[in-house]
Amino acid sequence: MLCWSIWRTQNDLIFKKSSPTIDKVVSFAKLTLDQWISAQHSPYNFSLNNHTVREKDEQWTKSSLNMIEINVDGDIFSQSNIYGFRCIARDHEGDFIEAFQSSKPSVVNPEFAEAVGIKEALSWIKSHGWSNVMVETNCVNVVHAIKSKVRMYSPNPRIKTHFIKIV
Repeated sequence: MLCWSIWRTQNDLIFKKSSPTIDKVVSFAKLTLDQWISAQHSPYNFSLNNHTVREKDEQWTKSSLNMIEINVDGDIFSQSNIYGFRCIARDHEGDFIEAFQSSKPSVVNPEFAEAVGIKEALSWIKSHGWSNVMVETNCVNVVHAIKSKVRMYSPNPRIKTHFIKIV
């Protein structure tokens, strides 16, 4: 949560010209942790796009032994015409391994930012030679698109590639 808070504060400094303080960073990290803990104990059960999300889907659980979990999150900064993403790798106990973030100049929708983050995470995994890896995202539209047979073309007409179904 502290890394997330530092990342967010850095973005606020760059894009919103805010003046961060250590107290703000720590307070935001504590608030985010409290919200995360609360979400893990909430009995959410709702339906979205004909897909039922079960309570266990909303709670972080330890992965299989020797499994690396990669969490991906994309963001758009429409005022600055920038989108970005960040990835964090954790071991099966949830301990931090490594993280990275990147941003690119372009106006895209949130799903595209998330999908690019997943693509970059796959390249990151390959460059490290990691195996037995699970990639996680909280963008249900991208998950549905990956699970479907729909081709997701790039919004950039010069890029002729498309995202393919991952099996």
